[in-house]
Amino acid sequence: MAAKQKTFCIICGKERNGIGVKNDRVLEGIRWFKRSVTHNESGNRLVVCKECYETYKKSKKRFDSRKKLYLVLGIIFAVLIIVVGKSVASILFGIVMVLFLYSFAFFSYVPELALGAGPKQDNKTVAGTAHI
Repeated sequence: MAAKQKTFCIICGKERNGIGVKNDRVLEGIRWFKRSVTHNESGNRLVVCKECYETYKKSKKRFDSRKKLYLVLGIIFAVLIIVVGKSVASILFGIVMVLFLYSFAFFSYVPELALGAGPKQDNKTVAGTAHI
C-alpha cells in the first residue's frame, strides 16, 4: 500500500492543503537535480494554502514584473553592445547578456498555480501539479 503523499505550502512551508502548483520546466529542473545529483527527492506535492494565497499573489506579481524588468534591461544592454561593437562577437555577447540578466529574475521564482480559482480545501490530486 502506497504512503499518503504530503502536501506543503510553497509560501509558509507548512504541511497544508491548498491549490496545487503547476509543474513547469523550472520545477522539472529542480526535481531532476534533486533526483539525479543529490538523490534526495522527497516526492511531496507543492501547494499554496488558503492563508498564504494573498502573499502568493503579491510574490507572483513581483516575480512577473522582475522578469519584464530584467528582459528590458538585457535588451537595452544588448542593443548598446551591438551598436558599439558592430561585429558577430558583439551580437553573440548581446544575446548572452540578455539571457544572463533574464536569469536574475529566477532568484525570486514563483510558479503558476494549477487551478485558476481560489484556494482549494480538499486534498485531491491535480494532474500536472508539482511533486518535489
